[in-house]
Amino acid sequence: MGAPEALLEQFAALALAVVGLVTLTVGVRLLLRAAETRGLPELLFGIGFVAGTLGVVGSQLGQRLVWTEPGTALFTSMTAAGFALQVAGTVALYAVIWRVFRPGPGWGAALFAAGSLVATGAWLLRLFDGDFGAADLHVRGLFIFQCTRLALFCWSSTEGLLYASRMRRQIALGLGSTGAHNQIFFWGAAGVLMIFTTLLIIVPIFVMGMQSPLDHPVTTVLATLPALFTSLFMWWAFFPPAWMEGRLVWGEAR
Repeated sequence: MGAPEALLEQFAALALAVVGLVTLTVGVRLLLRAAETRGLPELLFGIGFVAGTLGVVGSQLGQRLVWTEPGTALFTSMTAAGFALQVAGTVALYAVIWRVFRPGPGWGAALFAAGSLVATGAWLLRLFDGDFGAADLHVRGLFIFQCTRLALFCWSSTEGLLYASRMRRQIALGLGSTGAHNQIFFWGAAGVLMIFTTLLIIVPIFVMGMQSPLDHPVTTVLATLPALFTSLFMWWAFFPPAWMEGRLVWGEAR
């Protein structure tokens, strides 16, 4: 491996560590807030972020440092557990988007149920196929799961950006809060970036045949930069800085 490739790999590792740390911190803070307020959205967001981060980062670190031998009982059980955490995080995020933006028994509830069932079914499919004991990612259960994640982020980003657009019109009439608008906007923007991040998992692995997006410099950069901005936008969405309160960060209020 040459010097540029080594530096790029180190950058990717650092970027993913930052993303994992920020996401985990946001999730823990939301769980602590939920313990105080008894709020369901905070609880679901917290579960989604903590479970998803532990499932992804924990699995990656574990496979490289602890359960390093595919086919062993430890490797199989821990990989299955890590993927279960990712599924749990995905189901929690489906639930919170439904409850926040489309409460009630309508199509939002149906989309939550469908997404949750497909994500859970992807875990069961990997179990039945015996995928958890192998290091190969070119498996149908993982492909289905990533497609479910893609649908989730398409839904969440659309809801967030549409709601922010409606709030801009309210602000123009003196009826809305710029701070609340900015939080919703950054949540929607983070969802857009997660669409790209998910596609940069699906396309390199399942279309280009790579074992990981980090196998090529171009896909490494394309995967890590959106992830870094996603973590920043998520932080601003849930714990906005003071400067957000007095200004509209995107779009004209009219």
